[in-house]
Amino acid sequence: MITQLRQVQAQSPIQVPLLLMTDQEGGLVRRLPGAPTGTTGQKAVTAAGAGMDVILCSARDVTQAEAATSALATALGNGQLDPNAFNAAVNRVTNLRAGLF
Repeated sequence: MITQLRQVQAQSPIQVPLLLMTDQEGGLVRRLPGAPTGTTGQKAVTAAGAGMDVILCSARDVTQAEAATSALATALGNGQLDPNAFNAAVNRVTNLRAGLF
């Protein structure tokens, strides 16, 4: 699905960045039956591996962001995440931020 979204965006005559985000909040909104599974770090690595550019963490619990950041750094270091894809996501976010300020 993410690959298809990126392909459609690349073919669009409107050249705006496509930024994909997921929420780590784990609140009451559910799309699949059952409770969310895995640690914050596992969910962050899975989301990044699936192509998410931004992984939102809880503002109420800063340890969630710390766990996600640590897991992402470990996954990059051990080859679990593709560094080229990760850097492409970082560049999309950086370019979007540069356009806002």
